[in-house]
Amino acid sequence: MDVGFSLCNFGQVLKSKNFFFDIALKKQFLFQDEASPQMAGIINLHHDIMFFLIFIGLFVFWFLFRIILKFNKKQFNLPINLTHNTFIEIF
Repeated sequence: MDVGFSLCNFGQVLKSKNFFFDIALKKQFLFQDEASPQMAGIINLHHDIMFFLIFIGLFVFWFLFRIILKFNKKQFNLPINLTHNTFIEIF
């Protein structure tokens, strides 16, 4: 293998204008540019999944926050001995 030939081609790639479009950069935050339709589909799937994941996470956080505010010790300080539907629990 001719090392000089590959270094010469690498130098030409460095001088080209499109050098930084299809490589990973140092401390890169998002995906690099897609080079195929399959990668574009994977990136779109990632964005769709993240949308629903954030939506569900915010809903769960809101739900837990409302439970903590509504059912506090000041409001329900005495335990209640209430049993209902014991037949279903036994069955």
